[in-house]
Amino acid sequence: MDIFLKKLDHSQPSSSSSCPSLSPTIAPEIRTSANLSHLIDELNLESLKDDPGERMPLVNYSPQIREEVRKHYIQKGPCQPSKHQFPKTKIGNKMRQFNSSWFEGPFSGWLEYSVKKDAAYCLCCYLFKHEFIHGSAGEVFTKNGFRAWNKALERLRLHAGEANSVHHKCFNKMLGLSNHHQSIQAAFDKQSEKLKSEQRMRSEASVDVAKLLLHYGLPLFHTLQHLMDAASDDSDKSINAPARDCACDAKAMAATPADMKECPNSYVLIVDMPGLKSGDIKVQVENDNVLLISGERKREEEKEGGKYIKMERRVGKFMRKFTLPENINTDAISAVCQDGILTVTFEKLLPPRLKKRKTIEVKFA
Repeated sequence: MDIFLKKLDHSQPSSSSSCPSLSPTIAPEIRTSANLSHLIDELNLESLKDDPGERMPLVNYSPQIREEVRKHYIQKGPCQPSKHQFPKTKIGNKMRQFNSSWFEGPFSGWLEYSVKKDAAYCLCCYLFKHEFIHGSAGEVFTKNGFRAWNKALERLRLHAGEANSVHHKCFNKMLGLSNHHQSIQAAFDKQSEKLKSEQRMRSEASVDVAKLLLHYGLPLFHTLQHLMDAASDDSDKSINAPARDCACDAKAMAATPADMKECPNSYVLIVDMPGLKSGDIKVQVENDNVLLISGERKREEEKEGGKYIKMERRVGKFMRKFTLPENINTDAISAVCQDGILTVTFEKLLPPRLKKRKTIEVKFA
């Protein structure tokens, strides 16, 4: 808070003459944007002037109502009185005036004209420029007004600038706000509660899978590609398949902890598999460099005369993928499950032996 407020010196006697006002206690960075004690916090549409020369700076409105002020001006569009009799002003040796044809050119979406001040303004910069530039820099088209009609086209193009200019950023934000009914949030709000719930499930499952892949160091892009391939299925049964697969895979991988150790001639992978029988576990090698351990742990069927009153043991599918080292002999992999522990052994490839050194006789010519 020290960067926003300056501490008062309470050692001085308090009196009406010596008591400092509120504005000096506000940091200059905040005070320059607007006087916080005089911000307008109630929206009165009748007070919003159509003429850009009579408008109040947008920073004078409270942040709570600025969005509504923007929407009001965007809905009305730029102030373009094309039938107005534009007054002539002597600039140099010629009489110049604003040309209404500029409203129909490349500046039509943002160029405004103030009848009261006989000056040109920019609507999008008035609405959003203070978000990119602080202070009073470049206020010609937002506060002071442009009147150099002899260089109008040149200055208007210069004001618009390149694609990454402040003007274009403001213009894009204005377009985004004008098309708010086409935004993702608006489209989401139109959906039924069922579709909203399904979308939340997809999003939460995707986040869970990403976190889990990062936690275990699993191949993230490979899994995402698998989900994208599954999403390409057009059948009705697969509409929610990616979400279900994400959630199931996340639970499956989280329920399959493993240890890996290296021996002189091999690698050994140890995975807990309590309560599993032959046929419940599948060990596969994919693409000669990925080991896939999968299966399903089923719950015992309830016998007549008894029922579960509490269930905490993990059941369902399990799966883990491990990227194998390069020096693995994929033709010599063994897997043994004993006492609920699966042990997978990978033999290392022996380095090529050096041939016996051979001496080459050097002959002299």
